[in-house]
Amino acid sequence: MCPSSASQGRNVTANLTEEVEQRQVSQSCCILPTFNVAWDVGVADPDVVLLHVYDVTRWRCVETYNRWVLPLGGAGAFHVALEVFQYEYQFGFRPEGSGVTKNKPRQNANHHFWGSINLGRTQLTKGEVEEALRELAKEWRGYHYDALRHNCCNFAHVAAQRLGVKRLPDWVDRLPQLAAEALSPMDNMVSSANRLVRSLSRSMLSPGQCVAEI
Repeated sequence: MCPSSASQGRNVTANLTEEVEQRQVSQSCCILPTFNVAWDVGVADPDVVLLHVYDVTRWRCVETYNRWVLPLGGAGAFHVALEVFQYEYQFGFRPEGSGVTKNKPRQNANHHFWGSINLGRTQLTKGEVEEALRELAKEWRGYHYDALRHNCCNFAHVAAQRLGVKRLPDWVDRLPQLAAEALSPMDNMVSSANRLVRSLSRSMLSPGQCVAEI
């Protein structure tokens, strides 16, 4: 091969390599950021606090929506509860008394269970945990439930702090936070919507035994 032909061949190869690299850069700029959730799949010790994540309701459309938005870091519609010492604690609407209830883990019939996240071990004893949750149950009244500003996620944040474990991941309650911010100029309308939610919730009360009564 003559020198000029070899030089042309090298130039063609260099141009092709540069074009491929440019395509890869342009494609990578179009890829949405993704992240993986560290779901806990093992059997936890009783003093390990688990965050149980459910799709709000058992509607397939909600389940499908959450499956699409969560891998992209989006705002999903979730119900959450905390498990510690083999009981699951959650907050929900009740027309009277406490909104904090306890029941068997992962057995909420009103919502579709998705997975669990390990928040770490509590340093409290079983008795101290039960006492702490009884105190919270007195503060979290069922009729104060607000779908955007005083919901199951807000309770789980406070309970996790009281138990001395890790914070809940930000994506858990991103949707109600965004909605609350967007609707803050229309508080009267939000109050009306909450009254509607409460009336509908009477047919879907938070399951389990009221913690304040235990």
